[in-house]
Amino acid sequence: MIISHRHRFIFLKTGKAAGTSIELFLSRFLGPDDIATPVSAEDEPKRAPHRPANYLRAPGPLGWKRWGARLPGMVGRWAGRPDRRFDYYNHIPARLVRQYVGHDVWSGYFKFAFERNPWDRQVSSWYWATRHQSEAARPDFKTFTAVEGRRVRGFPIYSIDGTVAVDKIGRYETLEADLADILARVGIDAPVDLPRSKGGLRPDGDYRRHYDDATRSLIGRHCAREIALMGYEF
Repeated sequence: MIISHRHRFIFLKTGKAAGTSIELFLSRFLGPDDIATPVSAEDEPKRAPHRPANYLRAPGPLGWKRWGARLPGMVGRWAGRPDRRFDYYNHIPARLVRQYVGHDVWSGYFKFAFERNPWDRQVSSWYWATRHQSEAARPDFKTFTAVEGRRVRGFPIYSIDGTVAVDKIGRYETLEADLADILARVGIDAPVDLPRSKGGLRPDGDYRRHYDDATRSLIGRHCAREIALMGYEF
């Protein structure tokens, strides 16, 4: 997640839609007061010399009462890990960002996110989540997808109370063209040069080969809002 006061934009990061690559790329344009949440330890070196910044929030109006609620996790906070009860974090939803930045920033900044065909995204999520498991230990796609917490959605990130809350939803399938349009809208004159992140884990092939009728229908129901909004098809 990125909030740029310098360029007046907010990037909300959905899962498995090149969000980390977009973060690494955008970090080079940020000012000293801008907010950039951490990415994985293996990806952070790719945005050097730029770093995550300003994502740990002060205790706020509740003062010491709120600060005291942090105490059990203070070691983690000192280590730079955000606390999801208070701080900005990787896949933070629009609802919390609006609450944290306030009305003027939220209404005045250009807000965007990216979506991906949900059936394709779920296959990508399976490969990513099981990347450290052997073939023998890895759950098959159907078993993995049957667990609700493992099914990836974008709509809850960029919506508030069931309504889209961003100004643009780019498509993973047209990533570079859509990101170029966003750069033009926020006044960044630069070519799109995305670093590769989390690549090489998934073999080539049609994502549809992993599905049967049951899993196809399951993802269709689970991601019905995204599919209707973006016009995706299996």
